[in-house]
Amino acid sequence: MNQPPEVHSPEVPAERFRSTLAGSRNPDGGWGYYAGKASRLEPTCWATLALVTPGAGRPPQPDAVRPFLGLVRRWRRESGLLAEDGLPPNLASNGLAALVLELLPGGGGGEAA
Repeated sequence: MNQPPEVHSPEVPAERFRSTLAGSRNPDGGWGYYAGKASRLEPTCWATLALVTPGAGRPPQPDAVRPFLGLVRRWRRESGLLAEDGLPPNLASNGLAALVLELLPGGGGGEAA
């Protein structure tokens, strides 16, 4: 019986995951929880983090930053929290967004204001 490959094995390189993420971005620059679904804050944060974090000799993909910052600007409410159109702010997702903003290449945390 064939066993699935280990996640860190050569058969399942992390770069394949990143490539799939980059290719499944929505036209507005974000990601939904599933392919083809509306962009949401949490999956957009996780996907952006995966694309901008360097590792194993791979440089970050800075082209993931601009769409993320555009959505941060679009989703910012008067309170300063982020919320997708028609939804209340999710505090946990806002915490994740704050972390991503701090970790962006070049200290992107200040660019979203």
